[in-house]
Amino acid sequence: MFWATIDKETLQEIVNVIGSVVDEAALSITTGKMHYRTLPDGTIDGERTTLGAEIRVMDGAHVVMIVVKMQPNLFGTFEADDEQVLGIDLDKLKQILKDCYDGQDIELSADSTKHLTVRAASSVHVLDFVDPAGMAEPKVPNLNLPARFKVPMARLQKATRKVDAVSDHLTVRVTPEGALLSAHDTDAVVTDLMPLNIECSKAVQSSYPADYFSNMVKAIPGWQIVEVQIGQDYPIRLKWSLKDGAGTVTYMLAPRIDIE
Repeated sequence: MFWATIDKETLQEIVNVIGSVVDEAALSITTGKMHYRTLPDGTIDGERTTLGAEIRVMDGAHVVMIVVKMQPNLFGTFEADDEQVLGIDLDKLKQILKDCYDGQDIELSADSTKHLTVRAASSVHVLDFVDPAGMAEPKVPNLNLPARFKVPMARLQKATRKVDAVSDHLTVRVTPEGALLSAHDTDAVVTDLMPLNIECSKAVQSSYPADYFSNMVKAIPGWQIVEVQIGQDYPIRLKWSLKDGAGTVTYMLAPRIDIE
């Protein structure tokens, strides 16, 4: 059994980000029995445990990986009585959310392995589960990336639009003094990302496929503040919080490899 309520905006953010990479995803519920709800004053009513939910996906080319971790307090109500993996059709869920109003609570429930029931206001949708057997969860690499900075997502999106038309790849360079996004081909564009803060002991840079990078930043809400982490010719990792830290999204993109 699984039953949860979540606000439309948070669910839509998760679905849009995951849906930018795959059409189907496996929602993993950790073991343990829990009943939990957040009262209007922010206090917790119910039995709290470490139970939560997670989604891990990778695109078919093994270039992009996304990990979404959800604590119970990300939800208005969260109940689960066993460990389970629910295969969800993201395209169908996206369509349902398009017809929902901002501020609505969305109810998700499953009492078997066959159907996901989605309730929004007066509408009830019953979706067939996708078999999660073919959705192998990718192993998250343990990367110690030496440079990191925070930047408003809207600023990174604007910078990406400037450089995306110049080349099929772009470069992120971080120094103790700043962070730059650039592209070089016949023309060249260099944009200062004006980071909010930097942790970097020496200059590093990596290049990434422009189409993947552009799709990545488009899927993230512009109001988010993201932490960007890179190393020298290493994957880039973007990380941000959901709903005051009740969840996190980590987006990793492999570097562009030049073949001589």
